[in-house]
Amino acid sequence: MKKIQTIFNRPESQKLVVPVPTEAYQLCVLSIPTLKRDGAAAMVLNGTLYRRRICPIDKVPPKGFVEVEVFGNKRYGWILPDPTNPEDKYYLSIDAPKIDGTYELIGPKVQGNAERELNRKFVLHGSEELPTAPVPTGDVPRDFERLKTYFDLNHLEGIVYWKNGSPVGKIKRRDFGYRWP
Repeated sequence: MKKIQTIFNRPESQKLVVPVPTEAYQLCVLSIPTLKRDGAAAMVLNGTLYRRRICPIDKVPPKGFVEVEVFGNKRYGWILPDPTNPEDKYYLSIDAPKIDGTYELIGPKVQGNAERELNRKFVLHGSEELPTAPVPTGDVPRDFERLKTYFDLNHLEGIVYWKNGSPVGKIKRRDFGYRWP
């Protein structure tokens, strides 16, 4: 799973986006908006469960680390959950999904349970298309001002836009200065 580009520009050293579309914005125009969950990334490949691992570029990655990409000063990749590692216990506390793909592990004790779930579960990335938005157009907006209003009216971490089975762009409520959770 590679980093997904934000659909609006974020000037260097700033936390908020500005109404200048990025390359990802063009790909989002004819894409499917899906719910961005706030949890811990996981992957099932050939029936084996992995968890996302981020390692500093200047450190040796742990044994078994499968690098996907380098972004900034970090390596992003996957590693098998270790039953002796307290960080991994929630990945192993429920049955892993049977279908290959990337998932978000959400629920109690995972990233502060921002989603307010009662039980832990794996949610397949891109599987939760967003419902009609409570804005006049009746659709999830894609323009800067209406997206800002959409996040003001809806309790969700963000939107990931999917096209042809792959994520092509994202936007989060924090990009507009709204708190999460």
